[in-house]
Amino acid sequence: LICDVMGYGVRAGLLTALIRGLVGELDARTENPAQVLAEINRGFMPIFQQTGQPVFATVFCGVIDTELQRLTYANAGHPPPLHLRRATGTVVSLCNSDPEPAAGLVDGYLYTRYECPFDVGDLLLGYTDGVLEAADSNGELFGEERLTAMTMRHGESSGQVLIDKVVAAVRGFSG
Repeated sequence: LICDVMGYGVRAGLLTALIRGLVGELDARTENPAQVLAEINRGFMPIFQQTGQPVFATVFCGVIDTELQRLTYANAGHPPPLHLRRATGTVVSLCNSDPEPAAGLVDGYLYTRYECPFDVGDLLLGYTDGVLEAADSNGELFGEERLTAMTMRHGESSGQVLIDKVVAAVRGFSG
């Protein structure tokens, strides 16, 4: 699960704690990421209804089944993770043809469950919009193309090494 809550500071911290609590209450055997997103969405709606202030979070939830070699996922408005398929050496963006709303925006929304093969050695790279939207001194964004190229170039590395390379590249790019 990776998410990005609306805002900063104490309020964002409380929303993050709410998400952790909601996910923590779910049965550890929950295999349907769409249900996880529906629960997070359901948890946010009373806050909006009581305060009149919009509260939302973009959320990607994925479950990797190592026996069936399958990734099951759902996405509530979050930047699509990248899936490095080792067998083909390709990087695929797990974007939905029809993006679904962030959690907390549409009461009772039913998120879609997606599946794709996830073989031994494949890699899933989740990130927030801060990576894509990091800008250089000319206002050019780091963007998905650079992130995809980095994933291709360093995909044979461990996950931690790839993360360190991405963070260093974004910092270097944005100054």
